[in-house]
Amino acid sequence: MFPKLEYIIEGLSASQAYGLVLQIKQVDENRYKFSGGEWSAAGRGETGSVAKNVMHHDGVMPGAHWMRQPVNFERVKITNNPNDTNPSHVSLC
Repeated sequence: MFPKLEYIIEGLSASQAYGLVLQIKQVDENRYKFSGGEWSAAGRGETGSVAKNVMHHDGVMPGAHWMRQPVNFERVKITNNPNDTNPSHVSLC
């Protein structure tokens, strides 16, 4: 997915177990395009999409793991195939 989603995680208990989930939710009825370093509306899109949750590929890990280095969701892919069942793929249909 571009741009890459990367986060610096702080303030967790080093020994407590955590799972990170990315949620993708439709917030309006527009389509968007990324151009010139920014997102802009590019016409009307589809309606009625529900929120999609994707668990980070590392699963549940201690807080020390998440705080060690920036966390990214580089394995997440966005697709327009409503029949895609890959847990790292988010269908926007």
